[in-house]
Amino acid sequence: MRTRVADPPPVGGVDYVNRPTPRGQPLAAASRNRKLVVLSGFFAFLKEKGHASADPTAGVPWSRLTRSERPALTGAEIGRLLRATERARSPWAAARDAALVSVLFHVGLRLAELVALDVDQVDLRAGLLLGVKRKGGNSQPLPLNESARNALSAWLEVRGEATSSALLLSQTRGRLSRRAVEARVATLGRVAGFSFNVSPHMLRHGFATEILAAGANLEEVRRLLGHTSILTTSRYLHPDGKALRAAVNRLSRPARRRGGDGTGKPEGVEDP
Repeated sequence: MRTRVADPPPVGGVDYVNRPTPRGQPLAAASRNRKLVVLSGFFAFLKEKGHASADPTAGVPWSRLTRSERPALTGAEIGRLLRATERARSPWAAARDAALVSVLFHVGLRLAELVALDVDQVDLRAGLLLGVKRKGGNSQPLPLNESARNALSAWLEVRGEATSSALLLSQTRGRLSRRAVEARVATLGRVAGFSFNVSPHMLRHGFATEILAAGANLEEVRRLLGHTSILTTSRYLHPDGKALRAAVNRLSRPARRRGGDGTGKPEGVEDP
């Protein structure tokens, strides 16, 4: 027997997304926007199945993110970062910095995953990073697009011999540390003229945002980012209006047949 969900009043969507936290604090702009996207996708699914005729989120405005809340860099801003790498002290450092920026943005790695990479994990012919160790102990191959392949190829040409098997090297030819990458990305951001501090996670976040806008669904993004839970992936949603609503609506088709991990069981939320 099919049950029709009663159409909520238009104000319902506004009330839900504006509801404060359990402690009575107002939601951050990014959190409010995530709720709005997910609710919009849910009602799109209900309308598609004939269980509702109205979307209470229609016309609800997006919250504008402040600079301090801004979690991602755009493709154009990544271009500015890459141009900043050309001002490094040597061609060797410039090629390394371009490689680390390209892999963070075009592959979407976590910082720990980036610095753990070894040279033999790069397969330029196949266009893959092999055996990338993800959070939780799993490993998987990840695709390299043309930009990432070009940057890695240029770096490997000048990397030279080293006792370390690490893909990315420090000036002393040891494995580049997490702190060193954080410092280097922040420096590149200042050289590029950004008025805010740039972190490696902003590049990973930018990767998720760009591929969502390009048409990938949340399940595809979840796998590329190495998340166990699709709820974690939803944190990467931005108030990009139509593009994000379309991404969530596309997700409803495969997701309604299974849970986030393919078993039909709910999952928890891990750190992004």
